[in-house]
Amino acid sequence: MVRIVLPPLRERTEDVPLLAEHFLKTFAEKSGRRVLQLGLKAMDQLLAYHWPGNVRELGNVIERAAALSQGEIIAVEIPRPVAGIQGDAQGAYPLDLPFKDGRAQAIADYERAYLSECLRRFQGNVAQCAQYCGVDNKTFYRKMQDYGLDKRDFK
Repeated sequence: MVRIVLPPLRERTEDVPLLAEHFLKTFAEKSGRRVLQLGLKAMDQLLAYHWPGNVRELGNVIERAAALSQGEIIAVEIPRPVAGIQGDAQGAYPLDLPFKDGRAQAIADYERAYLSECLRRFQGNVAQCAQYCGVDNKTFYRKMQDYGLDKRDFK
């Protein structure tokens, strides 16, 4: 019998990007969707997390983030425990997470960041951004106005 000892994922974070890509491909095959990509912030969160649940936890996190993703790139949809909110010693997470009182603000912050990233990616082209986000041009312009975004800042 040959015994192979594999260190825990937290000790081999260089494997996280490759494993995440594998789980994204697996999710795409199971769901019939296109293969998604991880944005830089999402990847940073994955690399910074300590992975007590090891590879299985990474697979669950990627699948959940991919299922909730509305675009082709997973930006900041990484679940809160991985995104920096740590549980107690037993792994329980507090019920009074930051979203409790500031949920509307958190959603607004996310939406503004998402629209900004879209405008950056499409170099301020509102028609392409609106199509990518699945809304009409008028709605996208209204959201830009709500968040004080100017398409000229992204050209």
